[in-house]
Amino acid sequence: MKNNETSEGKQSYLVKYVWAGMTACLLTACATAAQREWTDRTNQLATIDEGRLECLAQTLTDPQVRFVASAFPVSGEASQEQQALNATLIESDLPAFSVYSSKILACERAYTNAMVGLHYGFAEPVTLRLSIIERVHRELADMTLSAGEANKVLAVLAETYKEQLPNFIAAVRQGYEARHQAEIQRRAQSLQTATAILGAYGTSATPSATTAYTPALPQTSYNTGHMCFKSGESISGMNKICYYNCLGSTAAMTIGSIELCPLSQRF
Repeated sequence: MKNNETSEGKQSYLVKYVWAGMTACLLTACATAAQREWTDRTNQLATIDEGRLECLAQTLTDPQVRFVASAFPVSGEASQEQQALNATLIESDLPAFSVYSSKILACERAYTNAMVGLHYGFAEPVTLRLSIIERVHRELADMTLSAGEANKVLAVLAETYKEQLPNFIAAVRQGYEARHQAEIQRRAQSLQTATAILGAYGTSATPSATTAYTPALPQTSYNTGHMCFKSGESISGMNKICYYNCLGSTAAMTIGSIELCPLSQRF
């Protein structure tokens, strides 16, 4: 009789232990596959952007590139003076411009390929962006486009892309949001099933499945404040702290531990 009671006690303890693990995973910090993938994508996105900037900065080590960049900034963000230049290139400018163009376009093509490879949702905007840059470089080399007009087009392109990138990111994120919520729902259903099964064994250790936490991914506003970009994240108890780079300063926001940090956020 004593052995049977010990066996039942062990069984009850095991049931409670397994249930506690399942509940903790469902209700607290077990990331969904969509959450893990999105976190990985956001980290890759930051790496890709940094790689482009580093590539463009590296081009300036070439004296010919530095010479041409005095009229055509490698970032595409031209000053008002550079946008007012009326002259076109002349024959003697073409060798240096050819070096400049080949290096700049190599950086932009690498960036485009990386973005397309990251997610198909970025394919249309980044390929359109690249095609405009390539067209401007061709017309400059053909001496049919003035320096000022080229700089105006590239400046508008840079500003428009910077403004629209959060919208592209948000559109891609919606797919991960749907997958994330679907997995949360599957977990809730699994919890209900487990509750029914454990209830059949007569255990009182099962909390109601209606206590399951079904978080939504944080909504991001892109309309006010300064745009900052995700630089890291950490877990603190039941919360996640998202860190952002705001033009050299650091900002942070706290969300639920199984929610996803937005790639960009206004503060």
